[in-house]
Amino acid sequence: MTKISVNTKIKAVEEYADGTASLAAIRIKYGIAQLDLNSLQQLAK
Repeated sequence: MTKISVNTKIKAVEEYADGTASLAAIRIKYGIAQLDLNSLQQLAK
């Protein structure tokens, strides 16, 4: 499992919340696992 920095998580959540990128695009761009991305998605709501 790769550790994702707090700053990277914040950027990913901001991009998702702004609607500038899809979940799949964010996952690929930042190398975030699907389960981790689901958690970040909940934070963005």
